[in-house]
Amino acid sequence: MVKPSAQKQRGRNERSTKRFILIGTEGKNKTEIGYFNKFNRIQKNFRVHFSSGNSTDSMGIVEDIKRARAKLKFHAGDLAFAVFDADLWGTRGKQIQQAINYADKQEIKVILSNPCFEVWFVLHFEDGRAPYDSSDKVIDKLKQYVPDYEKSRDMFEVLQGNMEKAISRAEQLRRYHEDNDTVKLSEQNPMTDVDRLVKLLCGAG
Repeated sequence: MVKPSAQKQRGRNERSTKRFILIGTEGKNKTEIGYFNKFNRIQKNFRVHFSSGNSTDSMGIVEDIKRARAKLKFHAGDLAFAVFDADLWGTRGKQIQQAINYADKQEIKVILSNPCFEVWFVLHFEDGRAPYDSSDKVIDKLKQYVPDYEKSRDMFEVLQGNMEKAISRAEQLRRYHEDNDTVKLSEQNPMTDVDRLVKLLCGAG
């Protein structure tokens, strides 16, 4: 059994050698948390933490991150990310834009996917530029490659071998929207920023 004093010392050592990456997701989403948590096994410069709130709306996620950041006592170099879905913007469009603006003022980086996070998973298998009319359609596309996919599925091992391809495809997807004058974020379908966070966690950006 590890003594409390030893646990505290280990925590201090971790803080002295690693920076924190704090991630907030929608309602403790098992998909995102399970996926990003696996990077703790390969990341030597950062330690991934998750905000403890249960917010399912974009503004609430940003607030959860603010509270968690204060508890973790962020230092210079620590980073915070809000990960949420646009769901084709729809009725939540105005709130999503407000959350993006608010997060920027709080120095919290937004990782947005439209319609949903699984766009990132699909990019491990194909370019995936055709627009989706719902998040369910993204799941259907993903199941063409991972038939037994479900929200609690551990996807890290399944996807790890194609990670570099997915990063490249996500970057190409952004350029595709730019080349087609789809500059307005709400009109970019599909899109995802997950690659930006993954590159950081892999030490590549």
